[in-house]
Amino acid sequence: MLRRSGLGATTVGAIVDHSQVTDWRAEATIVGPRDSPDFIRLLVSGAARLTFQGDRKAAIIVRFIPPGEYLLTVPISGEVEPEQLSVVAHIPSTVALIGFDGVVGLLRDAAPADAAMLMSAMWCGLRGALLDRCRLIALPLQARLMVALQQLARDFGRQHHLGTLIGLEVRQDDLARLVGAERANVSRCLGKLEHAGDIRRENHQFIVVN
Repeated sequence: MLRRSGLGATTVGAIVDHSQVTDWRAEATIVGPRDSPDFIRLLVSGAARLTFQGDRKAAIIVRFIPPGEYLLTVPISGEVEPEQLSVVAHIPSTVALIGFDGVVGLLRDAAPADAAMLMSAMWCGLRGALLDRCRLIALPLQARLMVALQQLARDFGRQHHLGTLIGLEVRQDDLARLVGAERANVSRCLGKLEHAGDIRRENHQFIVVN
């Protein structure tokens, strides 16, 4: 996974050497409000959810996080309290913890291009989440749902003869929390998308049709 990131072999080896690998069961909170900010967390395998606990009973899903991304909960706005943001394992996941001193050492010893890539990667997930939310905010529900499924296909997809299979089991409740809608409305829109030939469902997984 790290080698696909484009980093040099020496930098990849240094990341492994500086990391403490931890395993998390599904629905466990990987990053919570009381966790130390002195660690950088990298999702090695599995899948996680960045969630926001607002006024609703169920936390809003900001985005699903694929392997290879850092798990950051830095507020996008000063109006968002840090304790409202968490990262939860969606399925059993493996996370690499890198201490602050390790990060400093990595940046000091890495080739300039690798150091720049590491710094950029630490923030691209949050930037991408903000851009994705901006795309969704003005769309009607059916369009929001289609964009959300396309984003999941981009991050967790694998080739299928009909298009792209989302290789992650996502329930209708999850989609409702992701697009900000009631489950019943999401169910109706999924039926419309399937009738239109935009998606298919197979063994509790979604296929985004080409």
